[in-house]
This record gives sequence, C-alpha cells and structure tokens, in this order.
Amino acid sequence: LYTICTRPFRFILQTFCLLPLMFMTSIFCTLSGLVIKYFSYPFIAEAHRVWLLSFISASFFQVLIFICEHWTNTKLVFSNELGDKNMLTLDDLSMANLNAIFVCNHSASPLDWLVMSPLIDSFDRLPNLFVMMKKSFMLVPMIGWVMHLQNGIAMDRNWGKDKHKISTVCNRLASPSFRHVRPFAYFLYPEGTRFTNAKLLAAQQFAKLRGLSVYQHLLQPRVKGFSFVAHHLSESLGAIVDVTCFYHPRPPQILDFLLHTRLSQKIHLHLKVYAKASIPQCRDENDLSALDQWLRDRWTEKEQIMARLKKNEITHRSAHRTPWRATRYFVAWTVISFSFLFGVLFTVPWYIFCILLVTALFPVAIVYIQHNYK
Repeated sequence: LYTICTRPFRFILQTFCLLPLMFMTSIFCTLSGLVIKYFSYPFIAEAHRVWLLSFISASFFQVLIFICEHWTNTKLVFSNELGDKNMLTLDDLSMANLNAIFVCNHSASPLDWLVMSPLIDSFDRLPNLFVMMKKSFMLVPMIGWVMHLQNGIAMDRNWGKDKHKISTVCNRLASPSFRHVRPFAYFLYPEGTRFTNAKLLAAQQFAKLRGLSVYQHLLQPRVKGFSFVAHHLSESLGAIVDVTCFYHPRPPQILDFLLHTRLSQKIHLHLKVYAKASIPQCRDENDLSALDQWLRDRWTEKEQIMARLKKNEITHRSAHRTPWRATRYFVAWTVISFSFLFGVLFTVPWYIFCILLVTALFPVAIVYIQHNYK
C-alpha cells in the first residue's frame, strides 16, 4: 500500500486536493483575520483580539506543516551545542517559558520560510510566533497573506520607516495586550535575502571593504534590524536562539514539491541557545555596536558550523515529530472548506459531498502510512 501511494497518485492528490485546500484555508483565515483585526474593536478586547489572530494564523501554519512536512515526509533533526555556562539546552528553552528571538541563515532555497513553522511548533509556540520579513513577502499568496495577521514587521528596506515599525511592534509585545501570546518567539533571517553564488561574491567583496570576516558558506548578516529588535525587547527577552539550517541532500526547490511531492529528505537544525546573561546590554539605541558585533561573532561561528554540517561531522537526534496535531487542523479546515464550497456556493447531493470529502482526506491515510513505515 505504501508503494501504491506514491507517484503519480500522490501528484494527483496534491494537485487537485491539497493545494486547492491550502489556498481555500488561507482565504478563510485571511478574511476572518481581517474582520477581527480591523472591524472588531467595539466588540472584542484587544488582548482577546490578539489571541484570536494568533490562533487563526497558527491554525493555517498547522495545515502548512501537515502538507509541507508530514505529507512530503521531510524529517527534522536537531543538534545542540553548549559553549559556556550562560548557554541553555533545548530542554531548558522548552521548560523555562522564555521569550526568545530566533535568528537563522538563508539557503539557496526559496522555501526557507517552511523551516520556521515546524521549528517553532517543536517548542509549542506556534500561536506566539512573530516574524520580521520583507514587505513584498506579504503579497505572496497564502503564506504572505496570513503572516500579515501576525503582527510581524514588514520591512520597507528604508531604515527611517523600519525603525519606527520595529519600535512600535516591540513595545506592543511588552504590553499587557499581548499577555496571551507569551512566551513569544520572534523569528528573523538577518541576511535578508536568499543565498546565491552572485550574492555570495557581493557579500565577500563587501566584507573585504569593511574589514569583516569573509564567509564561504553564508552571506553577511544585516545587523541593524536585529540589534534594534534585541535592544527594544531586552527587558522581556529571555534567550536568543541561533539556528543553523542545512538541507540534505540539497536545498528544496518549488518544482520538487509541485512535481515530485517531496522536499528535502532531512533538515538539520543546529541550535545554540544563549541565555540573557550572555547577550550584550546597550544603554542607548543610537549605539548598538555591542549587539552588532555579537551577531557578527555568531555568524563567524555559524560559518564553521555550516562547514561541519556539510561534512556530516555533527551528531544529531531526530525531532520525533508526530503528525497528529497538524492532522487535526487539516481535517477541520478541510471540512469547513468543503462545507462552504459544496454546501453554500455549489450545492451537490449528500453522497457526492461524502465522496469528495473522503477523497480530500485520503492524504491523511498516506501520512499515517509514511509515519509508521519503516
């Protein structure tokens, strides 16, 4: 049965069931979120509104996790490194309920953002996820629409505008209105752009001109945004998680998913968790040089880690992620979408509705087989 449920059957199910369902779910989430975000002020308290928006966003990301992690049978593996007494283990981060900033490197994949959801979900913080992203990313169908609801920072690449946005969002995160979405996880990619050979050469030339470390596996981090976020969240921040992401056997591309229904076989996430005591504290937002240098030091270490990951020199452990939480959201949104589509927009006989619904839910059986197949 496992062999039968591969191509081309998987391709048909993904093309005609999973992708349309993901699109409809994103529309439902976006529309309901926009109503709550902009038209519910007289009826819903701000703290409850923030929680509702986070729940709606997280429910979509669970559907995304079902499709892009469990359906594609992509395995997450973790490794952790302790450098000194001020560094924490992954269990420390999970148990201490610390507000955290996550920083991660970009790869040559246009799908790097897929790593974000399962990683944060592994720490049970998906409803509390906030993201720094390019403003243009908000226009990306489905994922960009929903991210607009999450109080993320949409960067204009104009520091005068971005500085104000960062300050506003950080102040809101520290306010009582956001008490239901703590401990928060703030995720950003400091490099700000996808890895390519041309961008690597440009980054190396920039580093030589500025007297910075020259990298072979990474782009230069853009320190200004990170330092400003870390400074403004310093009072409520408990840890910074440095994530080094490496795909086996290669970074996934969109056609891998659309044509082959697969992404990477394995995503290795090497995490270094820095406690608040090891993070520099700056008194003035106009002088954040200590935080700038701290991030550059992390990237210099990350360059060495990436070289070791490519040589498979770092031991790791499986994340042992169960698909059942994501499956519940997938099933719920499938029933909602089909009820609206074939019960409101297009009325069909009940037996046709049942056949269509069972067909749409068949990927759940395939995911169950994959999860238990050895």
